[in-house]
Amino acid sequence: MTAPSPRKKAEDWWQTALIRMEPNQIDIRGRPIEDLIGTIGFVDMIWLCLRGDLPSKDFTVVFTQQKLRLTSRIYRGGIRRASGN
Repeated sequence: MTAPSPRKKAEDWWQTALIRMEPNQIDIRGRPIEDLIGTIGFVDMIWLCLRGDLPSKDFTVVFTQQKLRLTSRIYRGGIRRASGN
């Protein structure tokens, strides 16, 4: 039995259930990255990474609204603290 090549060792070390990388191919949870770029948003990508599938359209809409509200609150709170108000 031959020892694995340095390339094979590196590939095995970087291998995860989340991403598969090969020359000219990057898959995230089994989906080619070129199919994801420009077609799904931040919420969908996070859901895909965490759960392994894409959320329903209804979930995406509701969760995006909640994310925007939370982000707005954090931003406004951070501005107030920074300005001393």
